[in-house]
Amino acid sequence: MSIEHTLLILDDRADVRRGVQRFMSLFVSQVFVAGTPEEAEAVLREHAPEFLLCDYWLGPEHPPGTALVERWRHDFPCLARVALMTGTKATAILPAQGVDRIFQKPLRLAEVKDWFLGDGA
Repeated sequence: MSIEHTLLILDDRADVRRGVQRFMSLFVSQVFVAGTPEEAEAVLREHAPEFLLCDYWLGPEHPPGTALVERWRHDFPCLARVALMTGTKATAILPAQGVDRIFQKPLRLAEVKDWFLGDGA
C-alpha cells in the first residue's frame, strides 16, 4: 500500500540507492534517487519531495550531508522530514541544523520507513 508522499534518497553508492528505493517504493508513492548533491538539488527543484534520506559521506569531492541538509532545509521548505544515514558511528556526527534523525548503516529499512511515515519520534 503506497502513501501519497515523495522521498529523495541521496547516496553515492548505487547499490544503497537501489535497495532503499525498492523497499520504500512499496510504501511511498514517489521515490527519487540521486548519486550527487547536484542531482539531488535538481530533484528538489523539480519535484519538491517531502522526505530526504541523505548519506553523511558522499566522497571527498562533496560536502558532508550535514552541510547539505542545513542549506537545503533553508532553500527547500518542502522538506518535512530529513534523516542522515551513515556508516560512521552515528554518535560521532555532530548534530546539524535541519537533521531530524540519523540512521546507522547497514540500514534497518523497516525502522526508516516507520520513522518517515510514522510520528517522527
